[in-house]
Amino acid sequence: MTKKIGANSSFQMSCEI
Repeated sequence: MTKKIGANSSFQMSCEI
């Protein structure tokens, strides 16, 4: 899981899949 801009927190979860 990569840490990106807080605004992209939702995108982070998508990448987790």
